[in-house]
Amino acid sequence: MALYWYTKAAKQGLVTAQHNPGHMYKQGSRTVTTKDKLFMANTIKGSCHCGNLKATLTTSKKPQDMWLRACQCDFCRSHNMRSLSDSEGRIEMRVQDETQLNRYHFGLNMVDFLICKNCGNYIGAVQQVDGQLFGIMNANLTENRGTQFGEANHAFYEQETGEERSARRKDVWTPATLKIA
Repeated sequence: MALYWYTKAAKQGLVTAQHNPGHMYKQGSRTVTTKDKLFMANTIKGSCHCGNLKATLTTSKKPQDMWLRACQCDFCRSHNMRSLSDSEGRIEMRVQDETQLNRYHFGLNMVDFLICKNCGNYIGAVQQVDGQLFGIMNANLTENRGTQFGEANHAFYEQETGEERSARRKDVWTPATLKIA
């Protein structure tokens, strides 16, 4: 029987606890874990202003341990972007109305920057690398404008080749899915 743990935050929809098969199970009325600890997955939700674009990042990391970067390219600086990802997590990007989605491209044209045409918010970006989709989300579009994640490290990527960018993104971005209604 799967065992799910709910906290006050989970009931408010801020985080969810999920069952990790092989790590936790119920034996009678006692909880048993294979590593003597419970696995807790945090769900971080973000949305553009009008709600057309949404992102959900599932991670086992604490907010302050997340990969948070402020790319210094003109595009990211103009959007005051703070990129959030966890290479061990999962991210789901959802689009309600595809006609209001702008898949913006610039530079090496390797990445889809997901911008809402209605409200202008930039929810995040996705790139296909070796047949798998990887993504980042905009920490500023999460609860409390992402203050729980702290300060972003400033990063300069413009000198990287396309191959170096893809390798870095595969290493630090989050495995992703993009769902269009």
